Amino acid sequence: MRLALAASLLCAAIFPSAYLAWQARDVPHLGYFHDGALYYVSAKSLAGGAGYRIASLPGEPPQTKYPPLYPALLAGVWRLSPNSPENLKWALAASWLMLVLWLVAALRAFRDLLGPGLEAWALTAALALNPFAVLCGISLLSELPFAFLLLVSMTMAERAGGQGRGVWLAAAAGVIASAAFLTRTAGWPLLAAGPAAFLLRRQPRRAAAFALAMLPGVAGWMLWVQWRRVPSADPILLYYTDYLGYWVQDLASAGVPRMIWKNLDSLLSAIGSLFVFGLGDSFAAKSAARVLAVAALAGTVRLARRGRGLVFFLFTGAYLAMLPAWNYSPDHRFLVPIFPILLAGFWMEFRRVAGKVRAAFVAGRTAERAAAGAIGAALAAIVLAAASGACLGLFRALPRFLEEHRAAREAHLPAYRWAAANLPRDAAALAYDDPGFYLHTGRKACRLMIPPSLVYNGDRGALERFLAGAPDWARARGLSFLLLRRGDFHAELPEADRRVAYRVLSSHPRLRKVYARDGMLISRIE
Repeated sequence: MRLALAASLLCAAIFPSAYLAWQARDVPHLGYFHDGALYYVSAKSLAGGAGYRIASLPGEPPQTKYPPLYPALLAGVWRLSPNSPENLKWALAASWLMLVLWLVAALRAFRDLLGPGLEAWALTAALALNPFAVLCGISLLSELPFAFLLLVSMTMAERAGGQGRGVWLAAAAGVIASAAFLTRTAGWPLLAAGPAAFLLRRQPRRAAAFALAMLPGVAGWMLWVQWRRVPSADPILLYYTDYLGYWVQDLASAGVPRMIWKNLDSLLSAIGSLFVFGLGDSFAAKSAARVLAVAALAGTVRLARRGRGLVFFLFTGAYLAMLPAWNYSPDHRFLVPIFPILLAGFWMEFRRVAGKVRAAFVAGRTAERAAAGAIGAALAAIVLAAASGACLGLFRALPRFLEEHRAAREAHLPAYRWAAANLPRDAAALAYDDPGFYLHTGRKACRLMIPPSLVYNGDRGALERFLAGAPDWARARGLSFLLLRRGDFHAELPEADRRVAYRVLSSHPRLRKVYARDGMLISRIE
């Protein structure tokens, strides 16, 4: 009876994401996440028989940045329904299905980490109601397919550590780990975490089976990249085709200690705000997020010390360790794949503190009871804030996000129609949403990438000089038009710097406006 009730509540928790997926079936926010739109156009190329290429980019170079498994899934959608944007509803249905599969895998992982009680069901429901997870489920992103395969692989590896036929199960876990890597290269720590977990348990044959089963996918992708990547020192081509090359080139301009320090702070804030949506950017909100993050990490360490889920914790530690060194500020998308482990750790710490509060009330003195009451009130406030944040995200913020992007898309359509009718067929443009420009007009485009080092260094003068050089930068790459919108550079720059970017580019003397309407400009680059 209790199990049936828990399952019913979990199904009810999934319903808001299903409703939002239905509302987002036209994917009005396609392009808001740049990689999501690139997956979509790369899948179009794959489905059309042109190979795994970046169809929207001038020259259509081979896609050597994003591994092919998720685009292959989208390519199946393109083959079944070859007309865009009509096929977006099927692509989104596949994305939402990944959310459901991830929840099923998370339930199994929670049961392994915390035991078979109702806690696993409750935490899975919390995942289902998390606005950041739901946003991934209603977007064309690889986070949830990766997270699903990651959890399946780690769960299988854990079971392989305690079964008589564990070698074959370890090999199967390695195959799934290979698929996870071919979804996102961020899965590479599994190649170390999986075998390490077996070796710590003195199971060398299972360690070898896991590694040998995962290696073909890793090696195959690396060989493809080396064989097909276009050699270049051009930062724009590196951004589109070479994760590591772009990182190395930008790192030379970044202040590495400053970057790591800022990333560590962003990482703690992002972990904390996973648990309470909409905390905000005030000092108090960021401080609260850091406290929640420390609690989650402390609880994760406590879980690891219990000896269960060793591969989960080895991977999570390695994954978290690499984020501060990456030249992008860690945000919630980076953390969704390990969110179930962090949530289990947070619950472990929450339960421990709540147990001490209860014990103080039962056996403590007056002063201890007063302190326990204050701590208990803080715990209740966290639960209330988490519940209200989830409601805010699911029933207000995400619907508003979809409507704003739907309205923006409608406002931009006249500009795309004008460009399709008036720009030469072989014209290429500088456009922040370059895949969207390609899908609407058939013209190639690429994005003016703001080097992350400029953002980390916080030098607005350097940013303005970089933007002032955009016409030369574009002409050197054969681009003859610029598409500019007020919301451009949202992923790289804070709002004040976005206004600076719009001002510099909209008033540049070498950019002659040929179209201007509703904050959307198309300029000829002279």
